Amino acid sequence: MGMKKKLSPPLMAFVLTLASCLSCLAQTAAPRSGTAWSKEAPPPAPGKPPAGPANPEDGFSTVERSAVNDQLYKDGDGILEKICRAVKLNASANVVSRADIGALSLGVDRELLRLPSPSGKPPELALLEQVSLSPMLGHAETLVQEAGAALSLTLNVGMQGTSAVVRPLGTAKSCGEIGKVLDVFKPKFAYPFTPKRLAEMEDRELWSLPFVMQLGGTVSIGKAVAQALPISIYFGRSQRGEASMTLFKAAPDRLILRVHVDHAAIETAGGQVQYVQPVSLAGVGGQAVLAGLVRDAAARAITSYIQANLGFLWSDIHGKHEMLEFAVDPRDPAKLEELSRILNGDLAALKTMALHMGTLQVTDQSTLDAYDKLWKTHVNSEALQQIFAGLDEYNNAPETTNWYVPFFLTRVFTRSSGDDKITRLSDAKGEYHIYHSDKDPNNRYFNTVLGAGMMKLEHHDVQAVAYTPHQGAAEQPVAAFIDMKGFTNIADSSVRQRLDKLNAILRLTGAGRGADGEKVKLPVQDILGNPPPPPAPQTAPGPNNFLGSQTPQENAGSKGVMSLTLALNQRAVADIAAATTQAVLAAFVKASDREKRPLADWLLANGRVQKDGRIGYDRKAAPGDADETAGLISNPSKGGAAKDLAELSEKAAGLLADVAALKAASSPQDRAATFARIVGERGRSGLDYEQVMAVFVQLIDPLDLTGDFQIYVDPGIKGRPKAAAHYSLKEDRAENAIIKGVGKVKLRFASSGGRRCPITILRWRRTSRRFAGAPL
Repeated sequence: MGMKKKLSPPLMAFVLTLASCLSCLAQTAAPRSGTAWSKEAPPPAPGKPPAGPANPEDGFSTVERSAVNDQLYKDGDGILEKICRAVKLNASANVVSRADIGALSLGVDRELLRLPSPSGKPPELALLEQVSLSPMLGHAETLVQEAGAALSLTLNVGMQGTSAVVRPLGTAKSCGEIGKVLDVFKPKFAYPFTPKRLAEMEDRELWSLPFVMQLGGTVSIGKAVAQALPISIYFGRSQRGEASMTLFKAAPDRLILRVHVDHAAIETAGGQVQYVQPVSLAGVGGQAVLAGLVRDAAARAITSYIQANLGFLWSDIHGKHEMLEFAVDPRDPAKLEELSRILNGDLAALKTMALHMGTLQVTDQSTLDAYDKLWKTHVNSEALQQIFAGLDEYNNAPETTNWYVPFFLTRVFTRSSGDDKITRLSDAKGEYHIYHSDKDPNNRYFNTVLGAGMMKLEHHDVQAVAYTPHQGAAEQPVAAFIDMKGFTNIADSSVRQRLDKLNAILRLTGAGRGADGEKVKLPVQDILGNPPPPPAPQTAPGPNNFLGSQTPQENAGSKGVMSLTLALNQRAVADIAAATTQAVLAAFVKASDREKRPLADWLLANGRVQKDGRIGYDRKAAPGDADETAGLISNPSKGGAAKDLAELSEKAAGLLADVAALKAASSPQDRAATFARIVGERGRSGLDYEQVMAVFVQLIDPLDLTGDFQIYVDPGIKGRPKAAAHYSLKEDRAENAIIKGVGKVKLRFASSGGRRCPITILRWRRTSRRFAGAPL
């Protein structure tokens, strides 16, 4: 099971180029009159490195944003590219094998991987060469077997040492590079670390040596209803330790060394119902090695589109991740000589640390002691330039539900919540307590080998941060709201509706203070221009309509991505916590759905907060379904006005309780955790992310809100211009040092084993811990 730390859904398994960390240098233009948003350099098309924020967030949402971006580009590949990239040389053999105990296996993996290009070009390909040696001990026992069902227990312990090399190929076309995958006569390994080999590393080449130790057990219940219809439920618990050393040639004069160790305790529970009908193409094509690999790749691709699946996975993960990062100038022979000596010493130390962590022979103090020894060895070296040292203690609880209906629907719904305590051990020392909650409802319709006919990818995220400076007291928290949407083959009007939905939140900014929120709205007209004229009515008769049709058809070929990040400074969070009951209720009414606004107005005027926290009202005097004087729009079949009013009062009471909890928080960390819980749909109100934010922005000063918005939309019609815009909300607003600092440290930990850096495109790397254990 792959796993890694927080730093959000699937949106599945994804990569972030190191260059995106440096892309915050966009040129700023003066804001347009009538809007507080400043126009920045436009973002690139989906699939290219995302533009960095030009506002104080400084990377706060870059990690999350690239997930949708990468997913859209990958799904746009043609069938031939998909098949060619599926061709791989993947083989393993047991050097020693005992059926009742375990095995010692040797694995070889050569394949093409997608590597985002820092030059702004489409993502290029890289060749992965990976060799692993894995001693595995395990035992499986069927405890009960009756009526075709079985209760089984599996225990396993294993260690894997891997040499992985990634070499960029300078091209985005897979079919022309298959020969390099099959050329096994020119292998390249990460070891040995000799000065000569280090000097010969190519630009953007990556070497990695991870050691992974895992100890775990799983209890499963399985039954095959039919030959191709297995059903299973499982529960598992494991300990996982990893110690890794990575070298990355970032530039001709800059070789980056990263050392990190990670220990996690993981609990999982899940179930799956699956229909699988494997496809065989054994009689198709020749028997040559290349023809056989292409044939097998095609069979795998076709099989993946005709299997049905319904599954659920829950995980609970607790871990610690320590990281060191240094740079060296590879042009200096003396520095390479010293680097070689240090690397060979690290190799033995990391093997020992991984072994201890995976077999529970680890404590907080022993890990930190070993880490401190590594730190002193490296920091005292004249060859190495210190870049970063830090510790991330994390907790995360992801839940994933997935449905797959062949050729029609793929839906993956992920919810996650957790926290990180990131301690900087170098430079500006201090602690960031980050609390997050996120939701990813992702849908694909009409799935074929050619790709999804329509995709709707979403990501909703709230992150609240309390900062404690070195030798200082904890400061009050800040927070960020992140909202993203990626799409293909949707109607033009749907794109505008999404922007209108965001503006429905933004226009309320400062409303509780009498502020005019119109300046905070996104300039939709500038972004998308005038709506396209409706197509002319189709009146000509057709083969299935001899009278002709009078209904014009809207273009439904738009594809693209948009993302909004809103950051609330310390004063904004404090103002929300201090809001009065009347202010919260008034904000709740303004944020209510248009259809229920008259009922919400009535509740505000006639309701009263009782001692038990509920909102009471005179039910006899309450408006009914037939009362048209208030402009009510209710559906009697769903309970009518009485039910709507009861639901509104319950949500309003829950919101008051949530704000009271925010006010009563005993510490900045507690307030940050409470804020993330309320906005992240885990409060008592039952309101979703956007509804809570529509209430909260009314309670703050508009100048305490900063933001970043990016959009790229291709209408898919020749002659129609693409919409590419990047705006930042920073006019007259001060830069927030906490949000800026946590944005940088998030990117640092994300790129050391997370999901979006070139260092993490290797197959053995765990996915983001937000989605740990999710079926890939």
